[in-house]
Amino acid sequence: MNKASTAASFFFFLLLTFLLSLPGMAQDDFLPIPRQYQMILKVLAFDNDLHKRGEIRMGIVYEKDYSSSVQVKNELVKIMNASAPQHVQGIPVSFKVIELQSAWALTRAIDVNKINIIYIAPMSREELRLVLRVCNQNKIPTFTGMSAFVKLGVAVGFKRLPRRITILVNRAAARDQRFNLSSRLLNLAEISGILPKKRKPGEH
Repeated sequence: MNKASTAASFFFFLLLTFLLSLPGMAQDDFLPIPRQYQMILKVLAFDNDLHKRGEIRMGIVYEKDYSSSVQVKNELVKIMNASAPQHVQGIPVSFKVIELQSAWALTRAIDVNKINIIYIAPMSREELRLVLRVCNQNKIPTFTGMSAFVKLGVAVGFKRLPRRITILVNRAAARDQRFNLSSRLLNLAEISGILPKKRKPGEH
């Protein structure tokens, strides 16, 4: 192998490693969609404000030009249709697919369809920031199957390990999205986005 081809192979390896490390790219710990949906329903049962929400209306937000985003969206829609009707503590669960176009369009879709939970499919980091900005502004709790997205501001995600499933919770994101999760769930979850402790009067 000549120097040019060796250099090209090495560059390709570095590029592939970099791409796989980006949020939205392949993840070895990605939980299969059927299990994700089961876990979402379980987590919602630990929402202290669940009964204030009325019907659970989940928006499935995806990026149409992102093949993995479309694939995850399609799988989740298939699972939700196959398992309908579904309930959490007697509260019905429904969904609406939302193609990500702009912040205004997403806000409009949330308002028109009375969305109160968002599932975020794999997408680029720029589009993720857009979705999270809208969800934080509208106090909409977020879920994802992309473990890397949780540290970036999604409230709840999941990670597949060899013998168990880990629930990931970003406490700061949950607060910003008014996702009031039970301490029983938090004790079982892997926590990021730790909130600062409240100071007692007189402390500096």
